[in-house]
Amino acid sequence: MVNEDDRAIDNSKPTPQFIVRLKQYKEFIAILVFFTGGFMWIYGFFATKSQVESVNDNVQVVHCLTNSSIILTETRMQKRFLLEELTQKSVELNNLLTKTDLSVAENRKLIILKAETDVIRENLMKANARHDEAYHNLKVAKCQFDK
Repeated sequence: MVNEDDRAIDNSKPTPQFIVRLKQYKEFIAILVFFTGGFMWIYGFFATKSQVESVNDNVQVVHCLTNSSIILTETRMQKRFLLEELTQKSVELNNLLTKTDLSVAENRKLIILKAETDVIRENLMKANARHDEAYHNLKVAKCQFDK
């Protein structure tokens, strides 16, 4: 059986010298641990420069993709509008071309309609080119490789 005297803590042993010295500096150690923990928390809480750059790169990619998407939508609307306008001008032009005897005013209108249809076709080609470029940028994710 275990003796009650064996269970008692032996306070008669001398404490090591090193613990006595640590007790003298316990406030200093506590302050040091406190500030070290604070610095470690700050480092963990706030982003590092590389993390900020990574987020900035991602924001730029999203910005680029959003711009391409806006251009794509804008050019689709522009193409639809230009096609409607071209159809309307072409109908007017065909109506004038089917007439055999044109007055001076109708000749002027015919020349103006031809010029207008040419301008509309040119604008339609530009809109198609912008649309195709924006579509290509979105399809191949070009923005992700621009750094």
